[in-house]
Amino acid sequence: MEWHIAPHSRVDIHVFSGINFSGERRITNIHAAGGRQGSSLNNFAFRSIAISGPIGTTVVLCTSVLDIGWEARPWRALRVIKGEGFETKEGKRAIRAPDLDWFDASNAHRTDPDFQQTFPQVTKFEEGTGWSFGQSGSMLLNDNIKQIRVFRPR
Repeated sequence: MEWHIAPHSRVDIHVFSGINFSGERRITNIHAAGGRQGSSLNNFAFRSIAISGPIGTTVVLCTSVLDIGWEARPWRALRVIKGEGFETKEGKRAIRAPDLDWFDASNAHRTDPDFQQTFPQVTKFEEGTGWSFGQSGSMLLNDNIKQIRVFRPR
């Protein structure tokens, strides 16, 4: 797994090997002082994710390992924003994506197969708005994430 983390970023990332937060769970914590702690995500195929962090924190899941040009392959951004998601027991704002390839409510526990829709599509990261957006393609996101990019609030 390739990581690109903006300085002073703070986010907790929970990934699961199955959709709907099922299967094996791995947790990685990114600290503002620098560094990552928790489970290794190297060679770990995951299908659902939950993130918690300060408002504005964005996690981008990429199927490309490229530092430049990663937007040419499928990717999805998840952004912690006010009014979306839920509050954790610790008082942190968090959002969930029970299936990386489908768009559900930001606080959904399960994906709804009767109302499946894709997340909002953009060609460039800077064009994205809302709590989730990205670019689909011929490759599924599920089981194919090769890079995680973390952006701190602007």
